Amino acid sequence: MSAFKLKPAPARVTATGKSAVKAYLTDTFDYVSSVLTAMEEKDLLRTDLQLNSRTKPHSGMDLFMRAYMHTAHHRGQLVGYLRMKGITPPTWAFEPTA
Repeated sequence: MSAFKLKPAPARVTATGKSAVKAYLTDTFDYVSSVLTAMEEKDLLRTDLQLNSRTKPHSGMDLFMRAYMHTAHHRGQLVGYLRMKGITPPTWAFEPTA
């Protein structure tokens, strides 16, 4: 979501304690929520967004869908990992309804 340059991304942390990991995880999800709140249709229609210097430009919709799928796959892994470490994962911003 940082490719949109709509909000500053949270600073990376090097601490590995439970509270630091939980805080960073919460901060990253809050960051994405803030980008989604600031996003407009024109941001999704852009075609000049770079993931890194080695890739061709992407559309806003492509990056949005990549982020969505990435989250869907890895949030489950993170929740399992946090629970194994005795850390209660952050709550969902939008509770699943299905």
